[in-house]
Amino acid sequence: MRGGGKAVRQGIAWAFFAIAALTVIAVFPLANARDAIINANIPGAALAQAFSGQGLATLVVAGVAVSVAGLIVAEFLALSRLLSAMFKQPSRSMVVVVLVPFLAGSILSLLNPPGAYDLLLKPSLIALWISQLLVVVVYPWFVRRSRKPLIGDVALATAASVVMLVGLYLAVTSSSGT
Repeated sequence: MRGGGKAVRQGIAWAFFAIAALTVIAVFPLANARDAIINANIPGAALAQAFSGQGLATLVVAGVAVSVAGLIVAEFLALSRLLSAMFKQPSRSMVVVVLVPFLAGSILSLLNPPGAYDLLLKPSLIALWISQLLVVVVYPWFVRRSRKPLIGDVALATAASVVMLVGLYLAVTSSSGT
């Protein structure tokens, strides 16, 4: 990247503030929304339906579906590449290793989608918090590869670890996992 690490840091900072602003803009209409909209399966689609009609609601649903599908593909690729690196196996064989249980689970979940969601929500959230915790815990060691860690690096990793541990605790102890 032109500009190296400084350009990446600036890009991340700008992206953070842009996403924060877009998030506030996106949730602002929901502040005074009726319960029927907030409790809908896809609140954005219900909001679009209420204020703009079926066309925009259909577009919102399509956007949500594409977003979820993209996330699933990204996670699938990341998991297969991680397994490939961990076990020193070709990526193609790890894709098959991930694909078989993934497809089996998907087919089984079609038998009872709400039940599958309820069954898998808590383990999924626990795995999410653990994976995030692992990333932030090793941050000072990652920094050490390029420079001497500063107190701010350790403080950042500690603060982020506390947030992840609270999320993990809540996922484990709450009845719904959320």
